[in-house]
Amino acid sequence: MERQIKARTDYTAGIMKSGSDPDFPARLQDAQRGTPVFEGTGVPVQTLLNYLEAGDSIDDFLEGFPSVKRQQVIAFLEEAKLRLTDDIVRDTIEKTRR
Repeated sequence: MERQIKARTDYTAGIMKSGSDPDFPARLQDAQRGTPVFEGTGVPVQTLLNYLEAGDSIDDFLEGFPSVKRQQVIAFLEEAKLRLTDDIVRDTIEKTRR
């Protein structure tokens, strides 16, 4: 079963994710058994992270996976950055309250 969750910004268009977090702009898709993939491609976002971790560029990744659009990669990275920043701030605030 697939359902649409409303996107927050243009940056987040084209990302898919498992789970039911209504704040994460995404579509749920069972095809990858819960693995987050780029919308319409079946390419796991973990593959992008593996490329970047290995020192490859976004262009290298896009060359290897032409079904993924640059906008989707940027959207994923922007959302990841926002979520990481939010988590760091939240953790810092919680530690100061203890």
